[in-house]
Amino acid sequence: MFVQVVQRFQELFAQTKYKEAAELAAESPQGILRTPDTVAKILYPKTAECSCASWANSTTVAVLWTFGTLLTRGKLNAFESLELSRLVVNQNKMNLLENWLAEDKLECSEELGDLVKVGYNPDYFFLLQTILGTDPQGAVNFALMMSQMEGGCPVDYNTITDLFLQRNLIREATAFLLDVLKPNLPEHAFLQTKVLEINLVTFPNVADAILANGMFSHYDRPRIAQLCEKAGLYVRALQHYTELPDIKRVIVNAHAIEPQSLVEFFGTLSREWALECMKDLLLVNLSGNLQIIVQFAKEYCEQIVEFAFRVEEDAVWSQAAKAQLREGLVSDAIESFIHADDATQFLDVIRASEDADVYPDLVRYLLMVRQKVKEPKVDSELIYAYAKIDRLGEIEEFILMPNGAVDAARKANSSKTWKEVCFACVDAEEF
Repeated sequence: MFVQVVQRFQELFAQTKYKEAAELAAESPQGILRTPDTVAKILYPKTAECSCASWANSTTVAVLWTFGTLLTRGKLNAFESLELSRLVVNQNKMNLLENWLAEDKLECSEELGDLVKVGYNPDYFFLLQTILGTDPQGAVNFALMMSQMEGGCPVDYNTITDLFLQRNLIREATAFLLDVLKPNLPEHAFLQTKVLEINLVTFPNVADAILANGMFSHYDRPRIAQLCEKAGLYVRALQHYTELPDIKRVIVNAHAIEPQSLVEFFGTLSREWALECMKDLLLVNLSGNLQIIVQFAKEYCEQIVEFAFRVEEDAVWSQAAKAQLREGLVSDAIESFIHADDATQFLDVIRASEDADVYPDLVRYLLMVRQKVKEPKVDSELIYAYAKIDRLGEIEEFILMPNGAVDAARKANSSKTWKEVCFACVDAEEF
């Protein structure tokens, strides 16, 4: 079938039926008559070693007829655009070329750009304006072609951007700027700021992606920080602000910030600033922001203890104690639990204290716990801790108390505690 189409095209061309031949080319299956090889053989018979003199004499007319017909059907491909442009440049018919470009009838290419530059000096601004009216994406491609011209873009980048923005073509303006600003040059600081500004106002998620990509480093950071805050991109705002009052103002929106992200940000601050920020979080909403303190305690144990001293909140002391216990700082953890008046973790504290052999601290802790928790386990462990540090006088006092040591040991049913109580009883002559 393809062979028949090519043969039919050659027959029509030989008969100088250029319009019919062009229509056949436009409708050829899979564009087989619109490839560089096929078009070259047919339109340039000398190059293809064709002996048909009539074709050679009528090549220019044939090309114009063929491409003219194709233009009425749509847009020429890159090769066709280049060949047609060569003809009109050679004939100095620049107005035709300018009109076709304006109507987006030609596919832009680097070769076409070079040809156009050599052939004439068109009004690129007018061309871009005209293309924008009918084909925004084509205008982007045309603008990018101009940006790659040898000697520089004939229309400055900011003017091109404004042409897109005047038509509210935000995505097209962004696509153009992201491409031409890839080198990340200091002289493009204004345009870097501009592309971030327009997206923070209209498409914050796009601006967030641009910032996450880290492709720009010369934009106006204070200005972008303000716009990030207004757009609700609080983590990005925090990453750009450099003054403590600004940072403290943003963290009030902690409910809209992922806790781990906020904790990681605190880790980039000085110790003093991080503690100041956390203090403000608790002042705004103690219960709501406690989870952030929990996360911070997991990663920055030393700072959370200092913070607990500053705010003197039981909830913060509890988190500090848990963090210390995880770090194996058992005595410090016991001190923090006592500060917090928190008896909820007594089983973990007992186990850790026995492993660390810090029975004096455990005694202090269990005396606090015993005021809050009525558990035989607590009494038996207290007696055992007394015995381990030879504080038999306290055991004797405990025995003499109503429902004292003997009753506690009986309830606990612990051989370990029974043994220590027996020793204490014998020592106290309570046979």
